[in-house]
Parts: sequence; structure tokens; C-alpha cells
Amino acid sequence: MWQAQYRVLLADGQVKWLQGIARPEQQPHGDVTWDGLIIDITERMQIEAALRQSEQRFRNTAANLPGAIFQYVLHVDGTDDVTYMSAGCYDIWEVTAEAAQQNWQRLCDMVHPDDLSAFMSSVEQSARTLEPWSWQWRIITPSGQTKWLAVAGRPELQMNGDIVWDSLVIDISDRKQAEIALKTSESRLNTLISNLPGFVYRVANHPDYPVHFISQGVTDMTGYRVADYVEGHITLGQQVHRYDHARVWHQVQQALQRQETYECEYRMVTRSGQTKWVWERGQGIWDEQGQLHHLEGFVTDISDRKQAELALQESEVRYRQVVEAQTDFILRSRPDTTITFANDALCEALGLSPEQVVGKRWEEFANPDDLQRQAFKQLALLTPKNPRCFVENRDVRAGGTIGWTQWLNEGVFDNIGQLIEIQSVGRDITNLKQVEAALRHSEERLRLVTENMRDLVCLHHLDGHFTYATPSSQTLLGFAPSELIGRDPYELIHPDDCDLVRRELHAPALAGRTGRAIYRIRHKTAGYLWLETLSQPVFEAQGAVSQVQTTSRNVSDRVKMEQQLKYDALHDSLTTLPNRDRLMQRLDLALKRSKQHSTFQFAVLFLDLDNFKVVNDSLGHLVGDELLISVAQQLVQFIRDTDLAARLGGDEFVMLIEEIDHIQDAVVIAERILAALRQPFIVADREVVITTSIGIVSGDAQYEHGVDLLRDADLAMYRAKHSGRAQYAIFDPAMHFRVTQRLHLEQDLRKALERSEMLLYYQPIVALDTLQVIGFEALVRWQHPQRGLVSPCEFIAIAEETGLIKPLGQWVLSTACHQLADWQRQHPHKPLKMSVNLSVQQLQPDLLCQIKAVLAASQLAPHTLVLELTESMLAQNIEITQDLLTQVKQLGIRLSIDDFGTGYSSLSYLSRLPVDYLKIDRAFVNPDKTDARNQVIAESIVALSDLLGLEAIAEGIETPEQLEWLKQLGCQQGQGYLFSTPVPAATAAQMLYQKISM
Repeated sequence: MWQAQYRVLLADGQVKWLQGIARPEQQPHGDVTWDGLIIDITERMQIEAALRQSEQRFRNTAANLPGAIFQYVLHVDGTDDVTYMSAGCYDIWEVTAEAAQQNWQRLCDMVHPDDLSAFMSSVEQSARTLEPWSWQWRIITPSGQTKWLAVAGRPELQMNGDIVWDSLVIDISDRKQAEIALKTSESRLNTLISNLPGFVYRVANHPDYPVHFISQGVTDMTGYRVADYVEGHITLGQQVHRYDHARVWHQVQQALQRQETYECEYRMVTRSGQTKWVWERGQGIWDEQGQLHHLEGFVTDISDRKQAELALQESEVRYRQVVEAQTDFILRSRPDTTITFANDALCEALGLSPEQVVGKRWEEFANPDDLQRQAFKQLALLTPKNPRCFVENRDVRAGGTIGWTQWLNEGVFDNIGQLIEIQSVGRDITNLKQVEAALRHSEERLRLVTENMRDLVCLHHLDGHFTYATPSSQTLLGFAPSELIGRDPYELIHPDDCDLVRRELHAPALAGRTGRAIYRIRHKTAGYLWLETLSQPVFEAQGAVSQVQTTSRNVSDRVKMEQQLKYDALHDSLTTLPNRDRLMQRLDLALKRSKQHSTFQFAVLFLDLDNFKVVNDSLGHLVGDELLISVAQQLVQFIRDTDLAARLGGDEFVMLIEEIDHIQDAVVIAERILAALRQPFIVADREVVITTSIGIVSGDAQYEHGVDLLRDADLAMYRAKHSGRAQYAIFDPAMHFRVTQRLHLEQDLRKALERSEMLLYYQPIVALDTLQVIGFEALVRWQHPQRGLVSPCEFIAIAEETGLIKPLGQWVLSTACHQLADWQRQHPHKPLKMSVNLSVQQLQPDLLCQIKAVLAASQLAPHTLVLELTESMLAQNIEITQDLLTQVKQLGIRLSIDDFGTGYSSLSYLSRLPVDYLKIDRAFVNPDKTDARNQVIAESIVALSDLLGLEAIAEGIETPEQLEWLKQLGCQQGQGYLFSTPVPAATAAQMLYQKISM
């Protein structure tokens, strides 16, 4: 096969490219022939030549670009490679283009680990969306350099599914570093601006200074937000004080004309109306054409400084006024005493003008004798640590007289401690010196006085030794003055009081203060006595303490009286036992000790004599007092010296037993006391037998106060009394819980009526022959908000003790009457009645008024109301009770005796009282033949009611047998669980429509 490409030159000079192709064939006679085809490929060859030139230009361009051009292919099967990479690859990755094309993964491995995930995601995003690929990432080159790269490329989807990117990647490290540096600089600038003690601004050059930019600090200074300025709600010019506005504008404009910075101080008015002094510094900003564009500057608050400056000015004025008006001498001088200032008072005293004094040395005015004794030598010794000294000297005054001046000199020092000035305040002590001279003349007279005084006056050396004592020491202490001088007083002071004397007398005097103390000191022959001593310092001329003076007197009688008063304050005057105050002190100490030492145990016994009131009432209080003294003496026999027996008052005693191993130790003592007190006491020639009830509580670190221990011991004692007396009981927390629970119940009960928590239940009263409901007994119940329905057994006794039974009884009476009146209106043909229980506290004259008011309010017929009273209530003061009940009966109301047979059951009062019913107590409603006594009592009550014309009502009927037995006895009415339990009003109303079914 023959193939060839070649050029031919045509006649017109054109050159064409031809391509020939022919196949040779061997002829039979041996010739070779070609059958071929020749075509013109000039155009194709020209295109190929142009393509080669384009590729060369592309390569030349790629080689000169500041980066690298590459072609990246992502194949359908997920593999990828680089099919082309320009020579710039090496400058970026430090890898040749050929090496990159051979192993594309080498470039991927250089991607910074923190950027790899995002880099791969960017490629995947571009491949998925066929959107241009543009990304920035970091690489770490083989030489360890970290570079920032940026890529841009457009993906093209090929026919076979491959995706090809022709991309340009460039090194942007310099730009990134510049950006980072710029951000860092901006961050620092913002931090600086935000922490500046003021605010930065950019404003227009206008009298109102409209704001272009302002920092956040403006809010703290003015109260306006940044947005208020930027949005034009307020301008800086509008905040300049109206008296300062023109001056500030003038200062700024003058500086701008000279193209200099401007500084000014002025007042600014804040949003709240406060006026502040501010300092401002700024400059103009000009554009390239030299035109003023805006102003930039900084403003800070200088109100404190301004106030300080104004205060300093005022202080200087006041200082000058004070100095000039001061009657003392004021002098300022240099270290060599050259005078730089003298006030009018000093100049007038010297009889000279200020001009004649200033500039001279003070030595020129001093007395020559004072200069001879170097009166001013202390001035040379002034230091920053010892900056003051006193100096006295004489000087020649106006008229030629000699005066004395005492100077307080204070040095003023520079930063390195050099004395630069002396400030002196002088006091004219001429009269004082004259007094001192007179004082010296009077010392002899004073000595005569001190030698004859009764109090002891002494002088002491600073270490305490006597240096002088008045002759009264002989009378007071038995020591002559000569025996005390040079002696240490602590040898005579009681050892237990030495620290007190050092602290209260000696130390204050050494510190320049007075002191006072009461202590014991030894008499030469008569033991210890009590002295009250005052100490005071004696100063030398320079102001230091040189001696200590003491003045003492004998206060032994007073101390003994005070001790007796203290004893009496802590002891019972009758029995001499410690009293409550002393007991509480010991209990608190015991509690503290138990908290500090876990092994320490103690117990408290609370004793109350049984029936002691009987002794007082029968034998008299004098006998009772002697009995208490005897009991106290007996109790002391059962305790150790470390224990305590105290009397609280009346017949109550408390014993504190410490250092015990177990509560049983306290029980043993309690049993011994109980046994001892059972023996008769001989009091006033009589035998008196007394017993006691004892409550015991174990000391526990959980207690905070002694009063809590006493409370719990008292509770245990009451438990012992309620259990039969003449015995002991040990406190347990349940006792306190029951008392607390009862207290809470009492508190809740006081609010129960106000909160409408009380309810009435009604138990029907039945005619036993017909089993028809003929009435109800009203029974109170308490619907407690937390505990639910509370039984009367729990709260009636509390109500009676607290007096709440009266308002509660009045409410029961009113509610029951109104309820019965409603039922009577609904059943006008039924003879219904309502029984209401009364408390003994309600048997008062005002009961009549209450009943009348209730009957009037409810419109109830009086004969349908039955008031029930117990036998014990009727037996108390029968005369008053009879009179009151007679008046109640006259109103038409019926009366019933409740629980008859359980109390007094006396015919003497029964016949005198206007009662209508006898209620047989449930204890006797029992047909059991084994309890024949109860049967007889029930039969007797029914028979008695028949004889007196009364009606009998049986309580507690629970069985048909009881019902039949009562009917046989002739009992007319009854109530009990056989018929119904107490029920609410709505349920009771239903019973009125039907017969009781058995």
C-alpha cells in the first residue's frame, strides 16, 4: 500500500497539500500497476498548522500565567486524574507538571487537614450541579510552607459521562496574609475604640456636627444610642452646652483654617439632663483635591478632673482664708529655717510686717539661750518615716516682751526623700509656761494633800515598778511607801488577776490611754482585798509616755455586795438552789460541749410535786415553803458536784445530770428520787407525804437551745402525771409530735368557722313503736382541708379549753334551727324536733339572748328545739344552772339530760331541774343477761322517767334484739346505727319520706 502527503506547486504559484493512497498489483506479464486516490488536504493541513500554533501560544500563555492551568477529569466510575498540568505547577506545589500528571494524589495529599473535607465537598458540589468550581484552601508543601490557593474552573459533561474541568489555580497567600492582617488590625482598632474612656466620632463640619460614625462608648457617656446619632435623631452639636457652643465652634474652625488638630474642653448635656465636662481632640480630613471632607476625633469625660480642679481652687481659697484668720502661728520655711510664709497672727505677735519676716531665718527671732541649747536640732532629723517633731523656743514679741511658742513642725519631702520644706503651726504657750512655774510652786502644797488622802496614788516606771506612793499605802495595804518603791506590783496582785491588770491598766497607759480595773491585791497582814484602780499615762515634753500614774481605792465591801447580788440573781431565794437563769446557762453549756465532744452525754430530769396545791391549801403556804426546802435538800443528795439541781418556781424542779454512759443512769437516779420522796417529811411537827412525777430527756447534739430540752422534759413529766403520777416517763419524739399536732389543730380550728369548714350531720331519733323519724340530733363535724373529716373527739375538747366552743356552739344552734325550720316547711304535718348539745361554757346569761335571736331568725317553733346537757354540767353550781334552765324552759324549749346514768344521777337535782327527756347512755343498752347490772340500770332509768313524767330516749341501738328489749321496757324513743349513722342534711331529708326499714 502506498500512502503519502506532499505539496505541489501550481502554475499560478499556489502551494497545495495532497494526500495519495494506492494499492500495487502484480500483472501476469510482470508489470506492477497502482490503482489509487489523490485528494486535496490543503485546508486540513492549514487547520492543523493553526491548531499547533494555538497550542503553542496556549502553552506559552500558561507558562507565563501567575499560577497553574490544569485539566481535571472525574470519570464515571469515580476515579479521577489530571490530564494536563502547566509548568506553573512547580511554583505552587513544588512538584513538576509531569509528576503531577502521573500522580494526581500527590497534590491532594498536600491539602491542609483542616481544609480537606471542605475541599472535597466543593468538588462534589460542582460535579453534582455542573456549576463553576471556585474555592480557596490551604496546602502544606514538601518544604513545609503553608500556602493559600484559589481555583476557578467550569465543569463540562462529556458524552461518555465523564466530567472535565479546565481550571486555573493561583497562589493567594500574600493576599490572605494581608486580609488576616487587616482583620487583626481592624479587630485591635475596634477593641481599642470600645475600651477607650470615651468615644470616637466622624462628623460633618457643621455647627450641629451631624454624625457619620460614632463608637459605642457614646452611650455610656451621653445616654443616647449609636442609632440615635446615625439616624439623625440627635447630633453632637445639639448636646454642647449653649454657653459653650459658640466658643467650641470658633476653636474648631480656627484649627481647621491652619489645618491643625483642635483641642477643647466644654460642657455636654446628656439625655437625662445631666451636665458633664468633656475634653475633645480632633482633626479635619481633606480629599485629594484639598477639600475638607469631614472631621474625626475623640471625646472623653473629664467631669471628675474638673470637679477636682474646682474643689482644689475652692480648697486653696478656704486654706488661705483659714490661714489668714487663724489665731495660731503658721509658718513655712526651707530646711535652713529661711521663712517663705508667715500668717498675720505671727507677724502681729512679733510686731513686724510680712515683708520684714519673709526671707529671714527663724533663728534671728529666737532667744540666744534657746539657740545655745540647740532647740532646733530636731529639724535636721526629720525623715519621711519620722516627719514631725515638737519644738519650743522663746522669741521677742511686740513691745519687747518675751514669749514662748510651741511649734509642731512637719517636713515636706520630694520623690527621693529629700526635705524641701517645713510647715509649722505654732501655739502661744506663754501663759502655759507661767502656769507651769506656778505649778512647781504648788507641788509642795500638793504633796501635803496627797500625804493625807485616803486613796492610794502611785507613780510607776514603764515596766510597772513603783517609783512613788502616797503615805495612804500604809493604811490601805499595810506597806509603807518605802516598802513599795522599786517593787513589782504583780508580786502583790492575785495570780488569777495579773492578766487582767496587764490588759486593762498597764497596756492602755503605755499606749497613751486611761484604764480601769477591779482586782485583788495582797494586804501585808490581812489577806487579799479588792481595789478599783484608774491608770493614766504621764507624758514628757516631746509627747512620749514617761510614767504611769495609778489611783486606787478599797472596794471590797462593794465587790462582796455585787457578788451577793450576782449569786441572788442566779439562785432561788427560798431553797438556795440555782434558779432558771443559772439552769439555762448550764443547759446551753452542756449542749455546746455535746456538739464539740461526741462521747459526752447528759440528761435532764423535770420534777413536779403531785398534789402540792393540796398541801398549800390545807396546811398553809409556810408549811408548803418548808416542804419545798426539804425536797430541795433531798434532791441535792442524789447529784454529784458536776451536776445541777435547780428550782424553776412553784413546785417544779429540774436536775441536770452530766457525764453519763446511758439514759439508764438517769433512770436510776429518778427511781431513787421517787423512792426517797415516798417517805414522810416532818414539816412543822407534821408528817407530810408527797410524791412527784418526773420527765426525763436525753441530751442530744441535735438540740440547739436549752429551752428545747426543758420543753421536752416538761412534756415527758406531763406524760408521767397522766399515766397515774408518782412515776417517771422518758421523752420520745412522738410526745412533741402530738403536742405540735394539737397546736396546729388548735390554730386551724380558730380559722375553721371563718372558712366555713364546719358541717352538721344529723342522726335520726325514731319512735320505737312505729319506727317513724320524729326528730334528729345535730352533731358537728369538721371538714379539714388537708386531713378530711375530723371527729368531734379530736377537736371538741380543744374548743372547750380555748373558749372556741362558744362561737362554735352558737353556729351549731343557728344552723340546726334553720335546717329544722326548712324541713318543717317541707313536711308541715310531721311533728319533727331537733336536739342540740350544749357545752358547760354556754351556760351563761347571754344564752337566752342567743336562743331568742336564733328562734326569731329561723321562725322555728320553740317546742321543737331540744337542748341536751350532760349530768356533770348540771351538777356544777346547781343553783345558777337551775335558774338559767328555768328561764330557757319558759321560752317553750325542751331540755334533755344526755348520757344519763354515767354521772351523778341524783334525784335531788333531777327533781329540781325542768327537764323533759332522759337519754339512756349506750353502755346500758345491752340485753345480754350476763350483764344484769346494766339491764337493771336501764330498767330503772325507764321506770324513773315514767314516775317523773319524762320521756326516755335510748342511745346506741345497734341490733334488733336491743330494739325489742327496749320496747318491752317501755322506752318510747331511740337512736343508733340500727336506724342510721349520722348523715349529711341531704341524706337526712330523704328519711322524712319513708319509714325506717330493718
